[in-house]
Amino acid sequence: MAEILLITSAQFERQPMVLYNPPLSLEGKRNLLENIKPKIPKYFPSPKNVLCGTGERHFQTAEILGLKPTYCDPIFGCGDLIKNDEIILSGNRKMLPRLYLSITECFNDGLAWILKELLKENGDKIIVIDPFITRELNVEPEFATIYEYTSAGIRKV
Repeated sequence: MAEILLITSAQFERQPMVLYNPPLSLEGKRNLLENIKPKIPKYFPSPKNVLCGTGERHFQTAEILGLKPTYCDPIFGCGDLIKNDEIILSGNRKMLPRLYLSITECFNDGLAWILKELLKENGDKIIVIDPFITRELNVEPEFATIYEYTSAGIRKV
């Protein structure tokens, strides 16, 4: 069974006036509902630890999948601004606690360091991330994809 599921956000709309924090496209939403949502209960029937990036597309991905983020952090994908060290503004949504991360280690080792630290904690986790961040794990980016991350490594589900 997975210790961490990484779920990449779906395809987003390319809008001329929205460059930084675009919403999901209809195709992306459909892809999540048809191909990703049915797979989650196989790994985590009732996930409690859900982390995500700070972009609208990350929150939309979580909502469509029936997940309720408990923490968010820009290391998983950016979109909104940090209000202070502990809170992220998440568009028109309520504020969530920021996952406390050591800045030094994050910049030195990035996502791989964070995932190793999260594996040390009890409980399974789902993390909604930006597809392009998977490059830090030597994985080619793909929209709306699930990866299982364990101490043995990462694999596409």
